[in-house]
This record gives sequence, C-alpha cells and structure tokens, in this order.
Amino acid sequence: MTLAAAVAARASTATLAKAQFPSVRKTARFVTLQKWDGRVDGMLGSYGQAHAAPAAWRAGDPHWEEAKAKILGRLAQRIDQLSPDAEAEALMMKGFAGVSDAEADGAAAKITPDVVDYSDVIIISVETMEERRLSNPLDPAVVAVQKKWGARAFPPGSPVHEAVKDASVKRLMDARASAVRFLSTGFDGQLQLLLFDRQDVFQHDIDAALAACAKAKHN
Repeated sequence: MTLAAAVAARASTATLAKAQFPSVRKTARFVTLQKWDGRVDGMLGSYGQAHAAPAAWRAGDPHWEEAKAKILGRLAQRIDQLSPDAEAEALMMKGFAGVSDAEADGAAAKITPDVVDYSDVIIISVETMEERRLSNPLDPAVVAVQKKWGARAFPPGSPVHEAVKDASVKRLMDARASAVRFLSTGFDGQLQLLLFDRQDVFQHDIDAALAACAKAKHN
C-alpha cells in the first residue's frame, strides 16, 4: 500500500461523523419526542382546566390518549421532514467538531453496534434525567424510557464495557451525545414554531377529543 493510499484509508472526523448520522438522527428524534410526551400531557391538562373538561379528562382516558397520539404524530412528522436537511447535518457536525482525525481513526477501528447501542442508552438516560430533574439513573421513569427505546442489557463483563474504556471510543461517545443534543435542540425549536404557527390544527385535535370525552360521560 502506498503512503497516499494508507492516508486515504484512515478515518477522518467527517467520515466518522457521517457514518454516525443515521443513528444520531434516530436517537435525537426519540429524545425530542420523549420531551414532548410530558409537555403534551401538560398541554392537554391545562386546556381541559380552561375549558371545563369533565373529570374523566385525564391521562389514560381514551379520548385524551387519542388527542395526545395525534399531536405527537404531527410533531414526529415534522421531525422527519427536518431530519434530511443540510441544517440538521450541520447541527450534528457541531457535535464532532472537537474530535481530531487521529481520534476518529482510533474510534473507527473499535466502534461496533454494541458500542453504539451502549452510547444511545447513556444518552437517552441522561437526557431523561435532566428533563425530569432526576438524580438516580435507576429511577423507574428512566427505566421506563429505556424500555420504550428497547434498550439492550449489557451485564458486567460484557465486551462493550472493555471497549468503552478506550480513550478514542470515549471521545466518540461524547461526540455522539453532543450531536444528539445539538440536533434535538434544533428539532425542539422547530416544534415550538410549528405549535405556534398551526395552533388552530392542534386546538381542533384537542377540542374534538374533549367533545367526545364529554359525550361519553353522558352516555
């Protein structure tokens, strides 16, 4: 192999980052929608209080859950529209900005699907703890979100625990976490705008569910 070919074969930061973009997008989407899950419950509760909703209007009521599913579906659709944008890629790239080509090359040789899965579980857990102001990673709320994600268990002694001790792999995991946060923050801002611009649509979803809930009460 010539020197030029050897240099070309080394992973650059940009190459490593782009290889991680699909999984970062997926994780950022999940994290963002998890944040909105609680916010939508709050929205439905506040709207019900302001519009004399029946006592049945609460989380778990089928009409409440139907309205929530519609709203979250609209938000998810907007995220999926934003994900392929160049702006989304630029936000993800910011997360990898501090990774050197040497670190990228070292991580590329050690990255495995297990490492990515392990990294995602940590990201999702930390984001959940921060959003809900929790300090215990074993809190039932954190465990519930992990299960929703479909997190795999990595018992002590698993090869992944040894792999993540490597400095370049740790650097990659930090970069992935930053990329998810940058992208999720970008998504979050756009969803706030969507909620403001299309408030008539969201209000219709809630009004229809409230009316159905009130009608069911009298039947």
